This record gives sequence, structure tokens and C-alpha cells, in this order.
Amino acid sequence: MDDKNFEDLYKVFYRDLVKVALNMVNSQEIAEEMAQEAFIRLYNRELNFDEIVEARYWLIRVVKNLSLNHIKRKKRERTYIKKAKREEVFFEETGESKVLIDESKSIVQESLELLPEKLREPLVLKEFGGLSYREIAQTLNISESNVKIRIFRARKLLAEEINEEDLYVSK
Repeated sequence: MDDKNFEDLYKVFYRDLVKVALNMVNSQEIAEEMAQEAFIRLYNRELNFDEIVEARYWLIRVVKNLSLNHIKRKKRERTYIKKAKREEVFFEETGESKVLIDESKSIVQESLELLPEKLREPLVLKEFGGLSYREIAQTLNISESNVKIRIFRARKLLAEEINEEDLYVSK
């Protein structure tokens, strides 16, 4: 698609794409961003359509998918914010809870140090590093299934080592 055809498509369909997105996301600014992103994707992919109506349908699908992804992301954000606000309301750190939390962290740390290194490493990467099983497998140069087994065994040994009555959990 040459620049002239692209420009023609932009002039013809931009307003329609904004309307589609606007009806989904209820924000003029975001709707315009969605329409622009659809055209950027069209331009970068260098797609050629036999008929102009095919380009229109493709662009509408892209805008629709971008809008749906935006809606899902916003919903997740609202859920996390609500959850964080609830946790703030229910948990007020006092001097006593701080001491209990510090003691619990110390117990967990000591118990982690007792684990064999081949079990401790994947568990720490998963729980404290936030890595996925795939990322841990790549980092440690082992299979993903081996990572899952090691983490399972590490959690089991850790649970046996830690007396849950000695721990303070704030949530």
C-alpha cells in the first residue's frame, strides 16, 4: 500500500473508527488513540486489500480489539485499586504487628536458608522475584516441569519446617 492509498483510507475511515471506539471506551481521547493505533498497525504491516471495504472491516476489528483490551485493563486496574484500598482499611500497622511481622520474616528467612539450594533458588525466584515458571527455567537452565517440581518440593519442605502458629500473617 502506498502512502497515497494509506492517506485516503485514513481520511475515509478515521472518523468511523473513532465512533466505534468511543462507543466502547466512552472517552474521546482514548477513542482517537485507538483509531490512530489501528492505522499505525495497518501501515506497519503493509497490508494490501483488494477492496476498500476489506480494509474498513480489518480496521474496525483492530479498533474493537484494542478497545476491548483497554476495557479489560481498566477493569483489572479498578479491581486492584479496590483490593488495595480494602487492605489499607483492614490493616493498620501497630508496634505489635510490626514486631510480629519482623519475627515472621525472620522465621521464613531462616527456614529458606535450610532448604537445599536447588530447591531454594526456584522458590525464591518465583515468590520473591515474581518470575514465571518459564523465566525460572531459562534462568536456571532447567526444564519448566523441573521448575514446578522443585518449587512444589521446596514449599512442602518449607511448610514442614515452619510452625504456622509462630507466623503472623497480616492479610
